[in-house]
Amino acid sequence: MRRTSGAPAFHRRRFLALAGGGTAALGSLLFLPSSAEAAWPKLRDGDVFLTRNPRNNMVPGYWNHAALYASGLVYEAQVNPGIRTVPFNVFYGTYPRIAVLRLNAQYLVPRMLWYARSLVGKPYTVLPVHGGYTCVFYVRVSYYFATLAYAPTDPGWIIPDHIAADRRLISVGSK
Repeated sequence: MRRTSGAPAFHRRRFLALAGGGTAALGSLLFLPSSAEAAWPKLRDGDVFLTRNPRNNMVPGYWNHAALYASGLVYEAQVNPGIRTVPFNVFYGTYPRIAVLRLNAQYLVPRMLWYARSLVGKPYTVLPVHGGYTCVFYVRVSYYFATLAYAPTDPGWIIPDHIAADRRLISVGSK
C-alpha cells in the first residue's frame, strides 16, 4: 500500500492492524439492475445496507447484518464462504427488513469500494482477528481505508446498530 503525504505512519500501521493488510482480486462481473433494484432508484455505489432478520438475530441490537452496494452487487461478509458478492435482487429477497444509508462524504466512496472489492474471498470470523472479518468489520475497514488519504478516521463500529447511529451516514430508504 502506498503511503500518502499527510497520513502519519501511525494511521497506516493502525489500518494494517485493523485490516490484516491483505488483498484479493475481484473479477469483472457486472449485473444489470434487477426489478427489485429498479424499485429503489435512489441507490448509489457505496450505499450501506443494514438488515434485520428476526429468525437469525445473534447480534445485540435491532440490526443484525451490514453490507455495501456497488453496481448492482452487494458486498458482504457471511459465515460461508466469507466475503462475497451477490446480485442485489438475491440480497433484497433474502432479508425482510433493509435500511439504506449513504455516506455524507461521497468523495470517499471510490476508495472505500476499491478496498471492499480487494477483500472478496477473505474469510469470515466471529471475532475480527487473524485476517477474518465480520460484516460490520468489513464495512468498517473499507471506510477507514477510504479516509487514509484525507483525515484518517476509524469509526469504531462493532455492531450494525453503531453504523445506524453514526451521523456520517444518512438514511435514504428502507423496506
